[in-house]
Amino acid sequence: MPAKARELYSAQLNWYLFEPTQVIFAQFWQFIRKAMADKNYNTEQHLFNDGQTALSLARQERLMLGQMCSLTYSKCTPELPTYIGSYILDDAALTAGYYRSVIITSNRLKGQKLSVLEPAKLTAAISEPDSFSGRFALYQALTGGFAPFNFAKTIQTGAHFNTLKAVASASADIGAIDCLTWRIFTTFFPEAVAQVTIAGYSPQMAGPPLVSGFAADSRRFADLTDALDAAFTDSLICEQMAMLGILGYASLEHIHYTAFEGCEI
Repeated sequence: MPAKARELYSAQLNWYLFEPTQVIFAQFWQFIRKAMADKNYNTEQHLFNDGQTALSLARQERLMLGQMCSLTYSKCTPELPTYIGSYILDDAALTAGYYRSVIITSNRLKGQKLSVLEPAKLTAAISEPDSFSGRFALYQALTGGFAPFNFAKTIQTGAHFNTLKAVASASADIGAIDCLTWRIFTTFFPEAVAQVTIAGYSPQMAGPPLVSGFAADSRRFADLTDALDAAFTDSLICEQMAMLGILGYASLEHIHYTAFEGCEI
């Protein structure tokens, strides 16, 4: 049965939000909200809840649609949160539903490829300790594995944009930024991007999943995926999401996320 009128569901779509992109994701969520409202589901208007995560909202049975880190999801049970799919990115080098990180270096190292760098002499910028794209992908690009690297110094920046600024200012020598965020940076912040060099890429991995608190075999989940499918066939939504490098979503088997095993936070 569709939702009862008293039930109120939330989004946790706090990924890739910058001043130029927030309006696009807001319109995407409003499209989903409208489609679900037509089936008697009530939702909160805002894109995310401060102090919550997609997982915490799913556990409270409040999450309609959210996104989470692939590494975090890989440590969850397949039942909660329920996996929907991962964005298909506008990058011919990637399998549908996969992503990778762009490895950037300061202009002091311009022209040097990853294979010739000496990490023990470098200052690395990582976004957060539990970030795959901003931490473990850097290790993976340099060594092929997830074991922490003994850089000369490691700076925790707290966000990908701060990693970009740290490397651009030469406060750090090297950092990693997921390729969708990088695409957004190249589109909306070209001046900052021009101050760093791309030294290489990490191997592709299953992308950050879209998830829900709805059970996979429920009517609610079917209604939600219908709304998502409708969003990615709507001409305006497709045009706006394509500006960001998002072409749709692909559903991957859970086994794709076992590749994250070995990342110790």
